[in-house]
Amino acid sequence: MLIAGSLIALSLFGATPCPSLTPVPDHGSPHGHLACADLAGAHLVRADLTGADLHGADLTGADLSQADLRGADLTQADLSRADLRGADLADANLTQADISGADLRGATLAGTSAVQATGLLTVRVDRVGPGAYVQVGYLLLGPAAALALAWARRRWRHPRRLAGVVVAVAGLYLLCTGALRGLAAAVTGWLWAVDPGPVGLNPLAQLAFGAVALVVAAFPRYVPRRPVGEPAGHLAIGRPTPGPRSPSFGPRTRGVLALAGGLGLLDVGVVFVLWLLDLLPARGPWGAASVPGHLVVVGVAAVCLVRGARAPADAGTQPVALTGIVLAAPSYVWLSGTSAGRRPANRAVPWESLEHVHLVHTLGATAAGTAMFTIRPPGAAEPVEYPDELPVTGAQADRLRAILPSELVTEVARAQDGDSPRL
Repeated sequence: MLIAGSLIALSLFGATPCPSLTPVPDHGSPHGHLACADLAGAHLVRADLTGADLHGADLTGADLSQADLRGADLTQADLSRADLRGADLADANLTQADISGADLRGATLAGTSAVQATGLLTVRVDRVGPGAYVQVGYLLLGPAAALALAWARRRWRHPRRLAGVVVAVAGLYLLCTGALRGLAAAVTGWLWAVDPGPVGLNPLAQLAFGAVALVVAAFPRYVPRRPVGEPAGHLAIGRPTPGPRSPSFGPRTRGVLALAGGLGLLDVGVVFVLWLLDLLPARGPWGAASVPGHLVVVGVAAVCLVRGARAPADAGTQPVALTGIVLAAPSYVWLSGTSAGRRPANRAVPWESLEHVHLVHTLGATAAGTAMFTIRPPGAAEPVEYPDELPVTGAQADRLRAILPSELVTEVARAQDGDSPRL
């Protein structure tokens, strides 16, 4: 009567009593339901619990290492301090389960749902787990390093700005890692986002330090810098451009790089769409758990290949048209312009290659004028007379007369109506 009265009372309040079940044997195959079973501290090594109903079961401190829990219902189960090393949790449901302090190292987590799980950030997981999923704390190191290299390439000559780049990238890394881990802990239960990565902080601390790092990184950009002038002995005329920072490739190599980069970007797009549509298998190398790592690795590689394919192929060739020139007396002459294929071309020639300079001044004009150059490339039978007129200031014209012998400089006067220059 007492038991019947208790059942009636529980039913009135909407509660369902948990059946009293005996833990399954170590290697047995469970039949029936194990919902709300008391399995605290149970020895279930290599147990076959495929598809078992463990809803609300007490598995505190249970040894489930190497157990087969594929498709098991562990909703609201207590798995705190449970040993799940090497367990197969593919497609298992850990919604609202307590996994505080659980050891999931080596566990297969493809398709595992841990939405609103408790203690998510206290579990122990692999940095790279079975199924090739990568913890987000380490997954973001790839794009962070690529971003740091891209930014530092243009600022390596300025120590303050280079330090700002390092701090800014570190701040972005902490912000992204903390945001994803915080979202995973609060709502989604992404088990591939629980590890803090190289910076062992909780998500809120990562967000705070990331924001502080970005603020600190902004200061070097506003520190007054001394103007950087031309090196001593250098005279830049027109719009000279620096040489390429990346190696140049031939047409065939560029085509191969472009094809590989395009296929990589196509792969990223297709896998991302299939991932959103939930059309990928739950297990295997193409499983849903491995998608984040795949997207980052293939995406970064594809961008690098595309940039390599876009590297100037005409670097080091003789320009057929000049846009700028640098006279580094008495060492070399730097030519900037375009090649026959209308691509940017730069070349350094010895100082002796400079054969002649025409200083052209328009009669009645207030501007200083222009300059035309004649260059004999090394080994060339005839000099190249560039018809391009590069604008010069009065100070630049005076420096040209100072650094060049008088026989190499010709003063030319030209009428305003565009008539031919007169010596």
